Amino acid sequence: MDSDLLKTVLSPNGEDFRFWDFTMAGADGIFSDRGAIPVTAAGSAVFLALDRHGQGSKSISDIEAAFPELYSPSNTILTQDPGRTALIVGMAIDFNGQPTGSGVGADISFTSTPGQTYRVTYTRIGTVGCSAGNTQGGSNYGSSSVGAGSRGSFYFVAASTQTWVHFTSNSPSAAAAQGISIQQVPLGIAVQSSSSASKPAWQNPGIKFDGSDDYLVPDWKAKSGANCIIFQADVPASMAAPQLVSSVYGSNANFGIGFLETGKLIGQVGTATGAAIFDGTGVDNRGKTVVGALVINGATVKLYLNGSVVFSGAQNGNPSTTLNPYIGASLGSGVAGSFFGGTIRRIAYGQVAPTADKIVAISNLWAT
Repeated sequence: MDSDLLKTVLSPNGEDFRFWDFTMAGADGIFSDRGAIPVTAAGSAVFLALDRHGQGSKSISDIEAAFPELYSPSNTILTQDPGRTALIVGMAIDFNGQPTGSGVGADISFTSTPGQTYRVTYTRIGTVGCSAGNTQGGSNYGSSSVGAGSRGSFYFVAASTQTWVHFTSNSPSAAAAQGISIQQVPLGIAVQSSSSASKPAWQNPGIKFDGSDDYLVPDWKAKSGANCIIFQADVPASMAAPQLVSSVYGSNANFGIGFLETGKLIGQVGTATGAAIFDGTGVDNRGKTVVGALVINGATVKLYLNGSVVFSGAQNGNPSTTLNPYIGASLGSGVAGSFFGGTIRRIAYGQVAPTADKIVAISNLWAT
């Protein structure tokens, strides 16, 4: 199986790695409705995808049931912040009796880990909105769309050490958020926590990114020393600018792989970008299905195309060890850019530097 080979290559001694399979074989681990509904039809918006090694064949229900609970009314880490008028009652926020109008709400704050995924679950009674952000009342991590009277989940990725989950109601009469749960999501999940417009679409043989604003956030970061990104993707037939399959960019701590508008495979590591790390053979990959890999060991950078080395040179600088390289885009200065407009079939991340024969083995497996 793909995950067995990836484990052998990317975790020979227990190193941290991730592997997302977006093909039909991995569709049971791709979800379209905030983690509740596996994709069933072409065009389904992808909200959450499970790492097929870390989560194996588990169902989303099994995984969610094991999430550590962070919220409790008596928990000293989580408190209602001052300045809000709604009342926290047990595991609920009760808006009943509060003044009508915007800004009626409550914030539950907690200490968070940047790059870590969290889930908020609650039952909505009446008109209630929920969002999360790195400031009180904020929504920059995304917002919930739980239906009235229903119980739903809202996932987001924290970007700071303090997070606020904000509940609000413009019609507080008989409105409440009940059974509130805030949980830390275990490793091995990629999410899209912003607006629905930013969610890529699942359509066999993978996840299609629109090249405009689609991306997923994996819960993986590079470490000092050896690292790699390996992917299989259908490259767009035309590109007006460089597009990155996965990358983090900025502060001279780059790490990513993608394509120039000419279709040439490029990489970026440390202080070097695609202008320095590129396929020296000049192969035009536009309109093709390819397997690409970026491999570094702290001293050398290698770029692979379909199992063949197309670049090898000295490594200048190191990748970020604090930021997550986005899938389908590049994370730069806190925002996504250089969006990929093709279909990603599979993508893997590892904290090792696989030898050429291992890259060939993966390329051959994915090509069949």
